[in-house]
Amino acid sequence: MKKLLVLFFLYLIVALPSYSQSFFQSAGISPSVMYATLARASTRSQDRFSTTNIHFTYFPRINLPIGDYTSFSFGAPLGIGAAFIDNQFMAVKGTFLTYDIPVVLDYNFGFKSNPNSGDDTFGYYFGVGFSSTKVVMDSISDTRFKNSSSGMLLRSGLRLSIPNSNSQKGISLGLFYKFGMGEEKFKTLGANILIDL
Repeated sequence: MKKLLVLFFLYLIVALPSYSQSFFQSAGISPSVMYATLARASTRSQDRFSTTNIHFTYFPRINLPIGDYTSFSFGAPLGIGAAFIDNQFMAVKGTFLTYDIPVVLDYNFGFKSNPNSGDDTFGYYFGVGFSSTKVVMDSISDTRFKNSSSGMLLRSGLRLSIPNSNSQKGISLGLFYKFGMGEEKFKTLGANILIDL
């Protein structure tokens, strides 16, 4: 997966000059909750464990128009921020560094689907992707669990123009859900609130 991400970012760097008219970028915050049912080795008991993440997100993407008001886009809404944990079952409490590295493919319609959105003030998107999220913390005793999650994600949202903005700036409001893989199978439910740069 890491090699795929490196290749993707190299592609973005090389492709930007040719796609300058179709390059979009936005930034904002992405709150999410990552949760799973974990087991303790000593007691063989199971209970819910969750982490609340707040990521500051930068989202570069390249739109490939397929019509006057539609496009596909490739992007990477990168996030870094803080993870908040307060769990009695695993005896973990604290604030930790966290980061998220996703790659997404979206279908876009309406506002911000193409460089020239005309009089459009509303748009939407939906898509799929793959994401790897990591909470930087020591392993927890009495369990092999790692506070990280990689897996496929589903996403959708709205794009709205900002009133009285002469530069066609907009705001994106989206939701995403990630199906976690690995032993822990962490699932993630989150949101994106992003403003065009």
